[in-house]
Amino acid sequence: MRELLMIPGPVEVSECVMEEFCGQPPVHYGSGWAQIYKKVQRLLRSVLNGTGPFFIMPGSGSLAIESICATFCRDRRVLVVSNGWFGERLYSICSSYTDLAVRMNSPTTIPVDAEAVRKKLRSAKYDAIFLVHVETSTATLNPLEEIACVAREEGVNFFVDGVSSAGIERIDIDKWGIDAVATASQKGLECPPGLGIVGISSSLTEKARKQQKSWFVNLGVWLDYEERWTDWHPFPMTLPTNVVMALKKSLESILDTGGVSTRIMTFHSASQMIRDALSTIGLEPLGSYDYQCHGLTAIDTEGRFDPAELIKYMLLEHRIRIAGTLGELSKRVFRIGHMSTTQCSEESLLRTVTGISEFLKTH
Repeated sequence: MRELLMIPGPVEVSECVMEEFCGQPPVHYGSGWAQIYKKVQRLLRSVLNGTGPFFIMPGSGSLAIESICATFCRDRRVLVVSNGWFGERLYSICSSYTDLAVRMNSPTTIPVDAEAVRKKLRSAKYDAIFLVHVETSTATLNPLEEIACVAREEGVNFFVDGVSSAGIERIDIDKWGIDAVATASQKGLECPPGLGIVGISSSLTEKARKQQKSWFVNLGVWLDYEERWTDWHPFPMTLPTNVVMALKKSLESILDTGGVSTRIMTFHSASQMIRDALSTIGLEPLGSYDYQCHGLTAIDTEGRFDPAELIKYMLLEHRIRIAGTLGELSKRVFRIGHMSTTQCSEESLLRTVTGISEFLKTH
């Protein structure tokens, strides 16, 4: 039996997307490929509601985040808001580009308080905020729209780690005034790993051009290639073309099957379904489900068993891979990913809960 991925990335990928991925690699240059690349950019704009530049980069979500830091955070005072392991990691990346980065710690199992962010911004002069939308280590969903509003009102740039939220939670770059979003191919966009993705606001285009202290992660370099080599090679290096083709197919599927709003409802329904089922077998969330996102669920074992034992059992006995977590919560929390349509299917969710239920009978 094939292993079922019920982890928060990489996700189960549909057959039609895998067909695109598994073909012979298209050449990464020429007018035909340039048109495909630009089509994928347009599709990303539709999914993330942004009309500014989008960059499709060989790498991961971490590369996309670093690109924002390298291009827009260098030597600037950036408030990095952290309420978990990935917030700490974001601070580590950002502070490698500016000694002026300041970490604002927030409780790990509740969303960041937008008014607390406002108060912090008013305590000193800041240039930008950087926030993790979905803190994947705890499944906490942070209030993106509210904090974007604070950033606008306080006159600072707003940068977002959307690696675990793009394609699952609502993101509206233009309406909310988000300046840059980083994401990746292997989670809510339902593709194999291999692409980091950055979308920026049109207002940051000129600022990107002025950054000259790096190359690969310098979005100004990417803009330059897109403008000067637009009809032939509108990016500065070879792309993993099979992954780009898979992303194109996935984005088309999202928009052709009811669009982003319908997709968001699918994730809301799936998260409610699995959380209700887990409650019936005596498992409760880390924190409150009111605060959790819709692409994964984090369960607190409360010391009843070691999550590592459950993870091993699920893989060996049921061929299902679920996840632990990171940092100090690793001995008491496990996570279930439902970030793709296959993971959200009733069959996948039922199979996962059944396996967990059988484990609990002997532990």
